[in-house]
Amino acid sequence: MVKLTSKLFVFGTLLCSFLASATQSADKTVSDILPTLEKNIAQTMKANNIPGVAVAIVSKDKIYYMKGFGVKKVGQADKVTPTTLFQIGSLSKPVHATLLAILQEQGKLSLQDPVNQYVPHFKVSNAKQPVKICHLMSHSTGVPNNGFNERIEAFAPRQNIVEKLQKTPAVAQPGKNFVYHNAMYGVVEDVVNSACGKRLDTVIHKELFTPLGMQHASLGYESMLIASDKAYPHIPNGRGKYMPAQKYSTSYYAFPAAGGINASVQDLAPFLQLYLGKPSTIVSKSTLAQLTQPFVKNPKAVIVWQAKKGKVTNTNYGLGWHSMNYGNKKVIYHQGHLKGFRNFMGYVEDDVGIIILTNAEKKHASTIALNFFDLYLNARAKGASS
Repeated sequence: MVKLTSKLFVFGTLLCSFLASATQSADKTVSDILPTLEKNIAQTMKANNIPGVAVAIVSKDKIYYMKGFGVKKVGQADKVTPTTLFQIGSLSKPVHATLLAILQEQGKLSLQDPVNQYVPHFKVSNAKQPVKICHLMSHSTGVPNNGFNERIEAFAPRQNIVEKLQKTPAVAQPGKNFVYHNAMYGVVEDVVNSACGKRLDTVIHKELFTPLGMQHASLGYESMLIASDKAYPHIPNGRGKYMPAQKYSTSYYAFPAAGGINASVQDLAPFLQLYLGKPSTIVSKSTLAQLTQPFVKNPKAVIVWQAKKGKVTNTNYGLGWHSMNYGNKKVIYHQGHLKGFRNFMGYVEDDVGIIILTNAEKKHASTIALNFFDLYLNARAKGASS
């Protein structure tokens, strides 16, 4: 017994030493690459006339870095900071997926439940099997996205859009095919309202924003409008530069689960840490892992990453998250786009993550993200081989 105890002690000591060494290695790697990353961000901003960028880099234990670059609005001096609010667009999807995971652990719903258990009138016209909550979350309801984004952006009444969803014949059975669908993902709001007997806005603040300290995060246009520290949307002016849009895009506030959250990198940093393994009392690591597992294949996502052709493989969608193999590492991520904003949030599994929010129209956030992953993974590989 003494020998066994001694062996366990030695094993525990070695394990702790290994974990500490791995953490220190990640710390050093991030520290080493930051000057190059900052230089690359500055170069990307200058080359593309990007008004403002906010960045956060995190692990499960640490927020390594949070910084703002540039301005909130062209023509004004106010600088972007880590607390500056952006419209995060489809980064709202993994946030709402996390809320659903929390509600599942509380016994208020199951991700395998049929949607019409909570929204009785909801039924896809020719589906032979019920559409489940997990099908909403994975864009695999089988209903094609025939003009639904255009309807949302034209401010068609929300109820009319939801009714149209049910009248549109499915082209595949639920769970079979990936078709990115903002309107269908938006039905998550109806599920939450019914399961909790409260409005989504109230539920997400109570169950997610407040416990994580996401004090500036909000839903809705009014919250964005009254915020004192906010970025403004910018669109191309036709002469190679960006100009402020006349107004914020407000159409997706009618479908908040799909794209209606306002947040800063300071808000999103503790959220991303959940997925990197930071201990939490609001949701278990095993439940979060279910969200990031591939649910449906998404081979067309490779096209999005043409600049990294050959390096990006095995592209899938889980429940609210994209996943891909980036070289020999698994990366979980989502992009977010609303008029005048482009954003990225993602992480190398069990390692490090990055959040990039920009107030410009093109895909510069993803460019910065891949530059970070390249710098970080190359530096880690060199460190491991030396």
